[in-house]
Amino acid sequence: MLSSAPLHLPGRHALNLGLLAGNVGAMAYYFVDPSMTAGLSMLGTTTALSTVMGVTLTAAIGGTLFAIQFTQVFQHMAANNIALYFNYIRC
Repeated sequence: MLSSAPLHLPGRHALNLGLLAGNVGAMAYYFVDPSMTAGLSMLGTTTALSTVMGVTLTAAIGGTLFAIQFTQVFQHMAANNIALYFNYIRC
């Protein structure tokens, strides 16, 4: 079990900026390559990156604000579902 105390990782801002840059790079590659394989692999990439970002952002808040944590997780899930939807429209 995780502690409800906020977890402040050293270099967390650089980590989150790197994850954001990875997501933007995956989106750019998705728009450049029209193949279904590229679209699905970029969806998997953004899902993994967003999951890590969600964990780091949620851990920094701590367990006291659980409603906000659920909101963050659902926002990441919604962004990935939108990407999947546009991948099917594009094909």
